[in-house]
Amino acid sequence: GHAGLLERGAAWQLTGLPADCALGPGTPVTAPGGYWLGTLAEAPAPEGGGLTARAALTDTAALDSTVFFVKL
Repeated sequence: GHAGLLERGAAWQLTGLPADCALGPGTPVTAPGGYWLGTLAEAPAPEGGGLTARAALTDTAALDSTVFFVKL
């Protein structure tokens, strides 16, 4: 599995993924304990430094907090 940081901006984004994670659209995203957060709306794209990637989420749960740590 992979770990990332869920952050809210204009849309929910999963950030800090390894750049070579090879996850695809539709990959389920859950919090520790198996709580549903959503699915990847797209394949992760490299972030600024090139070592990490980010992807937008779709089909999200009702997420009232602003930051969650997640495991894929």
